[in-house]
Amino acid sequence: MRGLRKWVWLAASVALTACTQMDAGAARSAASVDQDTGNGAIATMKELRAVDRLSETTPYGAEACSNSSLPMSIDAHGRLYERLLEERGLQSNIEFEISPLKLAESIPERTAVLFYYSAGQTLCVWLIDSSGPSGFGHVPYDAARVEKLLKTFYRAERIEADQLSRTPQRRDASLPVIDRRPVSVPARNVLKSISRITFPGEVQQKLANYERLVIVPYGPLGTIPFAALPGPAGRALIEQSEIIIAPSLYDFYAARQAITDPFKWKLKSPGCHGGFDPDNGSTPIRSALVIGDPDFSFDPDFNMPELPGARDEAHAVAALFGQTALVGLDATLEAVLEAAPRSDLLYFATHGISYQEQGVNSFIALTRGRWAGKDVQNVCLRHVKLAVLSACQTGMGQTVEGGTITLARAFQKAGVRTVAMSLWNVEDEATRTLMTDFSARIRDGATPGAAMREATLETRKQFPLVRQWASFAVFSSHIE
Repeated sequence: MRGLRKWVWLAASVALTACTQMDAGAARSAASVDQDTGNGAIATMKELRAVDRLSETTPYGAEACSNSSLPMSIDAHGRLYERLLEERGLQSNIEFEISPLKLAESIPERTAVLFYYSAGQTLCVWLIDSSGPSGFGHVPYDAARVEKLLKTFYRAERIEADQLSRTPQRRDASLPVIDRRPVSVPARNVLKSISRITFPGEVQQKLANYERLVIVPYGPLGTIPFAALPGPAGRALIEQSEIIIAPSLYDFYAARQAITDPFKWKLKSPGCHGGFDPDNGSTPIRSALVIGDPDFSFDPDFNMPELPGARDEAHAVAALFGQTALVGLDATLEAVLEAAPRSDLLYFATHGISYQEQGVNSFIALTRGRWAGKDVQNVCLRHVKLAVLSACQTGMGQTVEGGTITLARAFQKAGVRTVAMSLWNVEDEATRTLMTDFSARIRDGATPGAAMREATLETRKQFPLVRQWASFAVFSSHIE
């Protein structure tokens, strides 16, 4: 195992409350209303124009950010990932080194890895394909700036205001006061500014060469809706490419090697003693555990609104796989724990709570119980090909430099091959349309990346607002 070294790390978080994200044990105050002016919580057009000019500047420390520094950045990424595993209470399984050449050899044709790493005040971005690094860029980096842009996007898209009636609230807190005033910055302008940071230099145009992108984010970049970002020619990135968010470069590389040598690259999971051989993803889904709209009245800390749309969604998805959904009083934690380890598909249409400071405590709400990330990661779910977390913010959580501690990552560490996660909560009808379409394509044999792309594009025809179609992402180390 690689030795850990000391470094300064950032425990940053995005103040998003589209469903419920909060500091552990903290109640939101009725007075905590962000103003467009005063505390500077929302970006202005002037600030967006400044972001758009970032690529024209040479950031401090840029000399440490080049193609020649890629091997050192990969190594540093591994150390940060070890730290993230420590934050989850897990032991690192990084027992190998990755060179750029080895990484390139593991990447299929028409696929590229978009790898991010921050060197001081500079964000380094590499586009790597089967031939090696094919594109490179750098831009001045400030995590707080990224978080501010994301918050501005959420406000501009009215994500929080439109979903207040479906948002769980702490029993011991006053109802939050949502600032419903429109912001002066259009959401499309914010997404354009975010893309200036995520796709700097030649990276932007070279994205057009690939049908599939595997994104290895850094810090809060993992919470960005990449599907909606303008790519080449200004089109939404999902229009041209499948998008997969990888847990880490090391997980992706190990999964690729396991295809040809599964014994040597046996995957490790805390709940699966001795590790397990990875599923090649080619066998069909035979058994599905589908949960919808549990009875939330038993939760000791939160008032959670019923989700009739989620119940309908669960019934529709279960029918696709010839199963019966567990809803209401039947959607218990005990039933999930009993059936999950022997299921091929897990599907949760329910509430989710994410925590900024203690990401491992983020949980899925069930009847008479919670399935928290710290418990999920210790269950052996090696038979699960796909977990769909159609719940609020299952892709959100505690952000550190090595990534984000989320419910999606907990399922991945438990042995789940692929997780479909959400970045914010969406209205019932749009979610049901998107995720039923996605599930039908999975049933018919599509890969998760392809199924999500096609379902997203189809849903966008009926629900054109970004908040309606861009909230889900595929989280996986595996590509088929």
